[in-house]
This record gives sequence, structure tokens and C-alpha cells, in this order.
Amino acid sequence: MGSGADSPKSDLEERMDLLGGEGSVGEDDKPGGHVDGGWGWLVVAASFGVICVLDGIGYSFGVFLEPLIADLGVGRGALSMAGSLQSGVYSLSGPVVAMVVSRWGERKACMVGSVLSAVGVLGASYAVGIKTLILGYSVVTGLGFGLMYLPSIVIVSQHFTTRRALATGIVLCAAGAGTFLFAPLTEQLVEQMGWRGAMRVLAVACLGCVVCGSAMVPGGAVTEGVDGDTEFEGRTDCTRKVERKFLARIIGSELSSSPALPVLSLLMMGDCMSALSLYIPYTHLPPAATAVGISPANAAFLISTLGVTNTLGRLVSGWLTDKPCINPMILITVSLTAAVPTLYLFSVISSYWMFLTLSCMFGFLTGMWVSAIPSALVNLIGVPLLAPAFGLLTAFRGVMILSGPPLAGMVVDVVGVKGVAMVVSGVAMSVACVFFILSVLVDRRKERRGEYEDRRGEYEAL
Repeated sequence: MGSGADSPKSDLEERMDLLGGEGSVGEDDKPGGHVDGGWGWLVVAASFGVICVLDGIGYSFGVFLEPLIADLGVGRGALSMAGSLQSGVYSLSGPVVAMVVSRWGERKACMVGSVLSAVGVLGASYAVGIKTLILGYSVVTGLGFGLMYLPSIVIVSQHFTTRRALATGIVLCAAGAGTFLFAPLTEQLVEQMGWRGAMRVLAVACLGCVVCGSAMVPGGAVTEGVDGDTEFEGRTDCTRKVERKFLARIIGSELSSSPALPVLSLLMMGDCMSALSLYIPYTHLPPAATAVGISPANAAFLISTLGVTNTLGRLVSGWLTDKPCINPMILITVSLTAAVPTLYLFSVISSYWMFLTLSCMFGFLTGMWVSAIPSALVNLIGVPLLAPAFGLLTAFRGVMILSGPPLAGMVVDVVGVKGVAMVVSGVAMSVACVFFILSVLVDRRKERRGEYEDRRGEYEAL
């Protein structure tokens, strides 16, 4: 990393300010030195806490539905939109948040997002109608969650090299942990304090994430060459930038000029189709199961099974992706290709044990995809461009997540068979696999070309 004297305040000084310490430090405490070490795991814990809170609150909105209907006199459809809109806002804000992170850094962005989300949830607790509820809970809180989510994911890659994927996988498991913890907690708070009091307690939880955000100091997993250009391992063509002036105005000059942009585009298209597919079973699998004679209680348990196995898949994927012999893009492709048959089988089976088995397989395999995506992006474009790339991907995901379940619902209404929703999900996942296979092939071709040009350059230099 460059010397701290070149900037008003170095990464090391930020860290020392946080710890409240003074004096000299060892080699491992220097900027660029605290990698795969103790401070990195503190960042993992902080990121885990942030995502646990924001996803726990977001996925627990259903607990508020009945009290809000009774108090505000609003229909169930309008109130459901408030919960969905929050997820949409924090997903679609990804590109804007990426620009904020590039200017302020992950630490400040997360802390500001924590305060903003606390203000939003607190304001929603004083709502007198659907408009004020959407303004506070959906818009303001959604923006705050966006400022918390992206920094929590990308900061981890700055603190790890050999165990980067495992650390990221642990952080991504926080979504399941948050849902597990906050859903019953919110229910108890609503019973004891009413929905307004419950939201005020949740606002305090959001504000507490300021402490977690303060731990997100820059890491040292990125090195700089003598000419100041960013370097990272595993790519031979990373310095061959391509000018794309039109795209630079939309996604930024650094990302638009990356030679890996064609592969990145294919990867994002595959990820979008996967996101479109993923959330259809979470909405339409229980009705499809009950339609063939499965009890409502057992059908609901299928969703819990998806959640638990998805979390396990994220951990296993993180452990595998850290292996030098594992290419995360190939791991994603294999996992999703294996998940496709389960979706088609959901539409034709009637045995509960088959539903349960396929749910375990689908949850595990899609969890591996979710966990491997950040590592695939790092391998493709490097840590410095992870924030803008992941922000763009999150925005596209948000659109697809909001579109998938309604699209499948429309097809079910037209056909009249509830199980056909799983076929829609299977078709979307199949298309995603095609894009991921193409991304792997194009990436391999591009890497071989880069190696050939390097060898030719060395030969000509002789």
C-alpha cells in the first residue's frame, strides 16, 4: 500500500483512533499487514452483526402485518408492498452506495447507513397511514440498509487472502441467523409493546450497528505496483485496460475499462436469472405442495429446510472456494446446473419425503452459488473494483427478486396448476446456467490469450 504520508489520515491512524491506542505498532498492524489475522475476524464479526440486523428486520415484516392492518386500516396488499419496497430500495441503491463507498470508505458509509436506518424505523413507528409508513420503513430505512449491506460484504475481502471466501461465506450466513433471531423476538416485542414500541426497539438495534461499522477499517489485501496501478493475483490480463467512454458515464471509468468486463457481463446476466429463479420456490413451493396433498404445516417446514440448508451451503462454498484448485466460477456453474433438476421435479412429485429431500438439495446448492459470487468477482476484477461491481450486481438482483414471484404467479393464474411455478423457476435457472457456462468459457479463452501475449512479449524482449 502507499505511504500514509500521502493522505491526510492513513489507514493505520484510523485503526489506532478506533482502538484508542498510541505509540508504535508491529509489522502486522501496519496498513496492508493485518491480513488473515485477528483484526480481519473482528471485521467479519462486525459485518455479520450488521447483516444479521438488517436482514432480520427486513424478513420479519410479516409479524407487523396484522397489527398494522388493525391500527392503520390498510389492506394487506398495500402493507405487503411496504415490505417488498424496502428490499427493492436497498437492492437498487447498490450503484449509488458503491459511489459513496469509493468516496467515503466502507466504515463511514456503514455508520451513516446505521443512523439513517434507525431514523427510518423510528419514523415508521409514528406512522399514521400507509404513505408515512412507506416513507419511513421502505424508503429511508431501505436506503440506510443499502449503505450498511454493501460495505459489510466488500470490506471482508480487504482483510483476507487465503481465507477470503470462508470469511465472506460466514458473513453471508448472517441473513439466516438474523431471520432466526429477529422473527420470534419481533413477535414477542409486538405482543408486549405493540407494533410501535417494537419498531422503536428495532431502531435501537439499527443504531447499534454504528459500533459494528466503526470496526470496518480498510484492510491490506490489495497491493499497489510501483506505478500506482492496482495489482492482484490470478490474472495475467488485469492491466490491459480498454477504453469504453459511454459505459464510463454509467458504471465508472475503472469498471468500464476493465478487460474482464465482457466476462463480468455474462456473469451478471447469469446471476440475475438465478435471482429470478431463487425466490420463486420461497413463495410458491408451499402452495404447490399443499395442492398435491401435503399438509400446510409440512409445506411451511419446507421453507425452513431451504433456509437451513442454504446457510450450510454458504459455509461449505466458502471453505471450498479458498482451495487453490477450485475456480469459484466453475463451482457456481456446477452447483446451479445440479440444482436445475430439483426445480422440475418439484412440479411432478407428490411424496412429502421427496419434497423434503429436493428442498435440502436446492437450498444447499443455491447457497453455494450465493457465497461464491463475491470470490468470483474478486478473481475476475480484483478487490479494488469489488464495490462498484457488487453494487451493480445487487441492483440487478433487486429487480429480478421483485419480478420472479409475481411472474410465476401470473403463469399459475393462466395455467391453473400451482406446480407450474416450479417449472418457471427451472426455466430461469436453466437460462442462468447457460450464461455461467459462457462466462467460464470466455474467461478461459481470455486468460489463455493473456498468457500467450505475455510469453510473446518476453520473447520479443530477449
